[in-house]
Amino acid sequence: MLTLAAVACSDSGTAPNNRDVATVEVSLAQDAIEVGQFDTATAIARDADGHQLTVDNVSWLSTFPGVASVFSNGQIDGINQGNSDIVATIDGHTGSHHITVSLPPILINEVFADGDLGDGWVELYNPTGSPVALAGWEIRPSDTGPTTYVIPAGVTIAAGGFAVFDEASLSFPLPVNGQLVLLSKFRRLSDHFAWIDQTPGKADGRCPDGGQFVSVARPTRNAANAC
Repeated sequence: MLTLAAVACSDSGTAPNNRDVATVEVSLAQDAIEVGQFDTATAIARDADGHQLTVDNVSWLSTFPGVASVFSNGQIDGINQGNSDIVATIDGHTGSHHITVSLPPILINEVFADGDLGDGWVELYNPTGSPVALAGWEIRPSDTGPTTYVIPAGVTIAAGGFAVFDEASLSFPLPVNGQLVLLSKFRRLSDHFAWIDQTPGKADGRCPDGGQFVSVARPTRNAANAC
């Protein structure tokens, strides 16, 4: 049995020392996180009268560590999309809290390369029902290499909305043969698209928005794709 540290008198809401643990409560900083995001779990032990106890240590586990892993200090790391329970054990008693891990929510929705003219652009799409702040997200021209464009603070994409980034503002060109990699602010892959021999004046886009890539009828910057 763990030794319980001395605490203030019971009228403060905590129990005197040497009380037995009866229940364990687990809380999370956030119930839902993205892949690559960290969270923090906290455990509280209470005696049979509901008084909070001060304890020496807590043992942590995740029921699905391939979804969300948890370290000995209660820090949680989102690993893959799915659901898990974060479980704390104190003096043989356990408590748990459910957590959901989701994939990064933003998609590359349309690419207008336009050959060597230098006036191309890339459109991102938010298929979710909530706005997403894009500060710290990265657009890259390849899976590897140092070249990247980091989206600055203050850029938010509305629910079901679009955000467009011009070739002139990127740190790389958009050639007729190319690819784009989109990373979340937690440096996890959100989307990837490669194109071959894009006809100048044409664009590749998802049809419908968020669907499969095709050569769209005409470029539709910051608007629903022309499928």
